[in-house]
Amino acid sequence: MSIIHSAAVWVEAIVKYYDTADVEQDDDSKGPWSNVLLQNYPNPFNPDTWIPYQLREDADVIIKIYASTGQLVRTLSLGQKPAGFYTGKEKAAYWDGRNEAGEHVASGVYFYTLRAKGIMQSKKMFIIK
Repeated sequence: MSIIHSAAVWVEAIVKYYDTADVEQDDDSKGPWSNVLLQNYPNPFNPDTWIPYQLREDADVIIKIYASTGQLVRTLSLGQKPAGFYTGKEKAAYWDGRNEAGEHVASGVYFYTLRAKGIMQSKKMFIIK
């Protein structure tokens, strides 16, 4: 099994785990109970998408986007964010469907991961052109 295939299998396993994990959250006035990566919208998308998440406590937030091969496509370094809900288009992470070189990515399956305060969660998204 190649390293790229192994990475894709690993990311797929993480996505399956978090897609089935129960998420508890309090009402918006008290803030989130946990750090959670939510499903991007729209999904499938073309040409851009928003990636919502919530933070239980202040954290340095990084979202990495991978091709289905496991190759890193783009890193979104969002910086230090206070605890809260980042779900609307005005607060969610934005991805323009481009790689680090500024080129539009091909149609297909991509995975995105959230790293914040010692946690990592992943989900799957689709771009259709």
